Amino acid sequence: MINRSIVRIRVFQQLYQSISSGRLDVALADKSLTTSLRHTYYLYYYLLDLIRALAAYQRELLEIRERRFLKSSDEVTPRRLSDMTLVKEIARCTEIQNPLDEMQRRWEQDEQLLRTLYNMVETDPSYSALPEDVSTLSMQEQCDYWGNLLKQLFRTAELNEHLAANSFYWADATAICERLEVEEMPTVDQVEATVERLKGSDDYRVIPFTNQPVVTIQDFALKTLRRGAKDGLELPGDLLPMFHSDRDRLYAHQLLSETLLHREEYDAMLTPRLDNWEQDRVALVDMILMEMAVAEALSCPDIALVVTINEYIELAKVYDNAKSASFINAVLDRLFTDLKGEGKLLK
Repeated sequence: MINRSIVRIRVFQQLYQSISSGRLDVALADKSLTTSLRHTYYLYYYLLDLIRALAAYQRELLEIRERRFLKSSDEVTPRRLSDMTLVKEIARCTEIQNPLDEMQRRWEQDEQLLRTLYNMVETDPSYSALPEDVSTLSMQEQCDYWGNLLKQLFRTAELNEHLAANSFYWADATAICERLEVEEMPTVDQVEATVERLKGSDDYRVIPFTNQPVVTIQDFALKTLRRGAKDGLELPGDLLPMFHSDRDRLYAHQLLSETLLHREEYDAMLTPRLDNWEQDRVALVDMILMEMAVAEALSCPDIALVVTINEYIELAKVYDNAKSASFINAVLDRLFTDLKGEGKLLK
């Protein structure tokens, strides 16, 4: 679920926040990272819960229509969505519902979005093709229907704007601005109000935007439904775990702690190889990415050096620019070559 690419992004965000604000307490940073990763995982639940929310919206809408036109019980419109077994399973799955209750995050909080998405569902040809009695559909057929439908909805600007504006993690004033660097884009009003508050503060930091974590979690939600379309789906047993293995979980915390604890040591290695650039003239983003790369190279023997270098080059392209990526590539390549020659890097 949460792969190492997402981990690197979340660790970088936490390091940037900690270092730029001068709050270098490892325990506090680690606690914040844990929250960030957990809430990233909760996005998976939130996306799957869209199935329940759309079905609930349809049920309420049909009940209103029936009351308005005083239909008898024999004339009740079939609840093609809410009568599905998959919808009922998601609604009563506490592993999905409890975290969303804890975070007070519900699709129903954005009724306009639900209305827009439901209209897309209702006008989609696949909806018209559903039988009136959806109980005749197998779980595989229901998962196939919803998987194809969510794949379309995930591409819509309305849904992506909602996910961007409704952060699952950032909350305080400084972090609202920092959300520009990740997948959650705040509203214009939020940005303007927050910038005004922070202009006189050293805490104001903004770096570029990437929605990679959201796209990745969307892919995992679709993967769950694709598996269900093939083999059926049982909840909660078939939900994907937060991490593929404990090794990936430990990697996240190790990368953060090693970078924070040994920054000065890593800077001493990097500084002589900065191509005549003074360290204080190198962008903070670039220094943090290089420090993370050194920490990963020295403390994660199972990750090939070429993978480490390529991953941080890609992050530099996102968070800075192509020139920075080339600069980081040259510095890391030179450093790792020297460390291998000195016998300090055995891979």
